[in-house]
Order: sequence, then structure tokens, then C-alpha cells
Amino acid sequence: MFNTAGVASPIPSDMSKALEVGINPLLVDTMTDFDTLLAYVFHRQPFIPWPIKRAFALQAVANAEFNRLVFDAYKNDEASRLEPRLAEIE
Repeated sequence: MFNTAGVASPIPSDMSKALEVGINPLLVDTMTDFDTLLAYVFHRQPFIPWPIKRAFALQAVANAEFNRLVFDAYKNDEASRLEPRLAEIE
């Protein structure tokens, strides 16, 4: 997870490390990126028949720019960070 419940882990996750070097494994710009996404989000990848996998990959590529905008908006939203408010939680 890149931000579990709004609290960043003190130990950088694989996601955090990838983001630090400018790679977002959740964004799909190419068909190959879709395979990377599947490997990233599934411990055991389910079988997906190739025509369906191709359709999903094409849709993910088509949605890439929108997904990038959503991710960037979330990443840059100070309100989504809970670390400054942790002391208030009882």
C-alpha cells in the first residue's frame, strides 16, 4: 500500500520506493505495464484468458491519463495525510 489509511509507514514500501524514483506501478501506459500491474497487485495472479486480459489492458491504457490525474490529486492533498493529526487520536 502506498498510504495505508492515510498514515505513511516509517518503513518505505515497494510502492514508496518506486514512486521515489518516478515509477508508479499502478499506472498503465503500455500493454507491458499491465503485466507489471498484475504482478504488483496479486500475490497469486488469477488466470485471465488472453482476449479478456488484452481488453483489460487496453482499457487501463485508455484510462492512464485520468488515473494519473487522480493519483496526483490524492498524493498532493494535504488533507489525506493523517500523521499531523495522530496525536489527537485517543
